[in-house]
Amino acid sequence: MSGSRPAVLATGGDDPNVWLWDVARRTARTRIGGHANDEVNAIAFSRDGRTLATGGDDDIVRLSDTTTGAVRRACRAGTDGVDALAYTWDGHALATVGGDNKVELWNPDRGSFRTLAAPVDTVWSLAFSPDGHILATVGTTVQLWKVAASLRPAQAVERICRTVNRDLTSEERAAYLHDTSAGPVCLAK
Repeated sequence: MSGSRPAVLATGGDDPNVWLWDVARRTARTRIGGHANDEVNAIAFSRDGRTLATGGDDDIVRLSDTTTGAVRRACRAGTDGVDALAYTWDGHALATVGGDNKVELWNPDRGSFRTLAAPVDTVWSLAFSPDGHILATVGTTVQLWKVAASLRPAQAVERICRTVNRDLTSEERAAYLHDTSAGPVCLAK
């Protein structure tokens, strides 16, 4: 973990609970429940260590506060459990995959997601490149997915506006932009 926060380890398994452990003291610190009597298959810390993403056989991804154990957000993912999770280094995206082999890319702040095309083979693990632009799905084969453009946000918005030739709807704005202002996104020229 970064900074002066104590080292924490998360464990989960054949029951609906995730345990946060104080590594220095070798003691369980916090129990995070809520996976509906199903096992927990996947766990991933955000880079700053303040959020823990968990997924299990109940098809739910839970984002929990690592200090209090409180669930900040819970979202349905896939249709056959959640088997693997991976955060980008900056925490702005979370990838999930389950038994249905649908890889979903989430915005953890909003709970919105998009589904990537289903991989050719079973996926056991996920990993992002250090810059967050490439997602590797690992199973019987390894596939690389380009998941982020290398544009700055202002450049991306400008390109989208030129492409759609209109302003974004409130639903599009909520799903794709971190900006919460009410004014137009696409400025008329």
